[in-house]
Amino acid sequence: MDAADTKNSNRILAGLVVGIAAGGVTLAVGTAWPGVLAGARKVSEAVLDPFGQVFLRLLFFVVIPLVFASLASGVAQIGRLERLGPLAARTFGVFLANMVVAAALGLLLMNALNPGGLLPDGAKALLLREHG
Repeated sequence: MDAADTKNSNRILAGLVVGIAAGGVTLAVGTAWPGVLAGARKVSEAVLDPFGQVFLRLLFFVVIPLVFASLASGVAQIGRLERLGPLAARTFGVFLANMVVAAALGLLLMNALNPGGLLPDGAKALLLREHG
């Protein structure tokens, strides 16, 4: 890892720490003054959410062509097409195993942690109505 990678890693870590601290301060202040929490929620929905959506769309915009290009480059570098069959089978097998492990881990964590289990009934109904 060179100096630029270390610098970027440190920036990401610093951003994570600042985000956690800002969230903690907002929740602490919101406990004393609920209006602050409502205002923070409005700012988050109006200002920060669009940036997050743009970031995710840009990420998909880059990742999908990158995956296609790496697969196409790998196939082109093989040279002999008779070697493509076993490679494709192994690639599909690894992909399938990865997908099974990811799905099992996701289901296990969802059932163990029960995300949203502590939400009030009104909030659950609102979320299910908007996204259900």
